[in-house]
Amino acid sequence: MFFVRATVPWPSKVTALFSVMNPSVLMVLADLRSQPISDNEAAIRALVQTWMDASRRGDTAAVLELMTEDAVFEVPGREPFGREAFAAQSQGLADVEIDGRSEIVELQVNGDWAFSRNHIDLTVTPKSGPGVHRAGYTLTLYRKEADGRWRLMRDANLLTVQT
Repeated sequence: MFFVRATVPWPSKVTALFSVMNPSVLMVLADLRSQPISDNEAAIRALVQTWMDASRRGDTAAVLELMTEDAVFEVPGREPFGREAFAAQSQGLADVEIDGRSEIVELQVNGDWAFSRNHIDLTVTPKSGPGVHRAGYTLTLYRKEADGRWRLMRDANLLTVQT
């Protein structure tokens, strides 16, 4: 179980404490003035947690299931790339350990589209050599697909190396 403290842009601007026991279970303890979390918000939060869990396990296939076929990723110093390039790059991470956390600092849902701003803090450690610690924000767009599942469709990753 982990806890994420996030300020969400609900009308009452409350601070909520989110406790995720597994990717399919989301409990919210919030100020009584707040609006309850919607099923869509819960599904997106579960998607983010599932992505982090699959990344830790090195399960590229599970991560690919969480993105649309036309997903686009943007990172500093590189041209935007899609799902196939993401998969190829992930295969190169087979011999590394990934550990980190993702905190959703804002999440907005509008029909079948949503976006989140996340703060990610992670360390990638090869089996031989020191780890690289990166942290920063991402801006992610999601789309609810015809099968009813939310998937990542665009991601601007602004993580930088931390010293």
